[in-house]
Amino acid sequence: MPTVADLIAQGPLAILWLGYCLLHSALASPGMKRRAGRLGPQWTAAYRLLYNGVAALTLLPVLWQLYRVPGPGLWHWHGPAAWLTNALALAAVVGFVVTWRQYDGDEFLGWRQWQKRMHEADGDEVFHISALHRHVRHPWYCFGLVILW
Repeated sequence: MPTVADLIAQGPLAILWLGYCLLHSALASPGMKRRAGRLGPQWTAAYRLLYNGVAALTLLPVLWQLYRVPGPGLWHWHGPAAWLTNALALAAVVGFVVTWRQYDGDEFLGWRQWQKRMHEADGDEVFHISALHRHVRHPWYCFGLVILW
């Protein structure tokens, strides 16, 4: 069970996560995309690529803090339960790879928008539905939560 001192030590990590999530959401908003488009068409074409770059770079301080001050574990799996949870995490990684092929990775990352020099905030994005969408609304979030848990 975490102590008060453990929780206080995790305060900076909580602040970093909150900042990351707020920035991530703000940059994903349609209004921010429109603002970038007003700067010029090259900004609209590069928006998703830059967005993903900023998301990756701003995640680094969060991960560094997590590494620097890991804190106590909430629970630890042992024996057969550990094997099961690790197998589920591996299955989730495989799920990411399989569904990545069903999405347009170049479009998701922003390469296609940059290469085509798209001038619309949302480009030609097409909603792709994988077989897993029959069971879960967002397979990648689901896989991420399985790995996290």
